[in-house]
Amino acid sequence: MPEPVRPPRTGSPRPALTPERRPAPGRTWAAAPVPPQPPGPSAVGWAVLGLLSYAPRLTGYELKHWADHSLRFFYRAPAMSQIYTELQRLEELQWVESWTEPQDDVRTKRVYRVTSEGAAALRDHVESAPFRSPVVRNPVAMRVWLGRLTGGAGLVRLVDEFGAHLDELVHDITRALRAAEDDPDLAYAALALRWTARTYQAQADALQELRRELVQLVEQGPDDR
Repeated sequence: MPEPVRPPRTGSPRPALTPERRPAPGRTWAAAPVPPQPPGPSAVGWAVLGLLSYAPRLTGYELKHWADHSLRFFYRAPAMSQIYTELQRLEELQWVESWTEPQDDVRTKRVYRVTSEGAAALRDHVESAPFRSPVVRNPVAMRVWLGRLTGGAGLVRLVDEFGAHLDELVHDITRALRAAEDDPDLAYAALALRWTARTYQAQADALQELRRELVQLVEQGPDDR
């Protein structure tokens, strides 16, 4: 019986699995590695990106100055090292671009601005990022909570120092608020500052009530409680 005629193969011939090309016993070939993607921005990174959205371009020093005069009142002011770390990460994401400009006859400075991709990511973050409960850490409240260990000794002085700190914060926020209210482009920043000022003022008022209750409790003594 004649052998059946096999159809000719098409395409390139399949290379033979020589010993050099065969996987080791018990192993299989792994897929090609996927290049790692740069990590997304941290909370500080979003803050830096937000600061950049308020100006056509800013230097790292200007970002720090803006953070110290607005952001620190309701969020936190990052250190210079944190700002430059986040700027590098944002550039890797292509959300920020930078270049150098002359600063004077000798020196240059590096300036940063938000790209269109970065602006779109920031808008999405503002519109749809999930709510996260603010973290509250009040060391004064912690020490008042432990006041039973000392009979309240030193707590009135502590509360007075905290009250002076709150008064200073309200003063600084009010000054920053006046500057923001003079610029129509800072209308939303003024809203945040105004709300923050009210929050600190309410905390200062509540602190005075705490002080009155604390003095009364200390004067009672342990035998009268």
